[in-house]
Amino acid sequence: MSALLFLYGVVLDVKLPWLGEIKRPTRPRRLPVVLSREEVHMILAHMEGTPALMARLMYWFFPAPGLSRDPRSGAVRRHHMFEETLQRTFRRTVQMAGIPKQATTHALRHAIAMHLL
Repeated sequence: MSALLFLYGVVLDVKLPWLGEIKRPTRPRRLPVVLSREEVHMILAHMEGTPALMARLMYWFFPAPGLSRDPRSGAVRRHHMFEETLQRTFRRTVQMAGIPKQATTHALRHAIAMHLL
């Protein structure tokens, strides 16, 4: 709908009588998720393995467990773990810890920084 409004109103400079009556869509406002110290401890206590280490350090230079071959060059390399690995594990762990929030790894990073103040 926004594309049509732009096309007629700006590109074609066509003044349609009903054009001003159409409302542009708006995104709903979301409040940021804030985790308490207790919630951070509960989440981290439920995490295991490499994702737990990554969450504790909030550091992204972790190698993947295996090697992979580049289909174009044939070179064999070790890549870094996907961010999604930590993010998926984190979402599951938040639910397992019984925390009723839509917390993300980004919220965890902010919570850790805030708790250090």
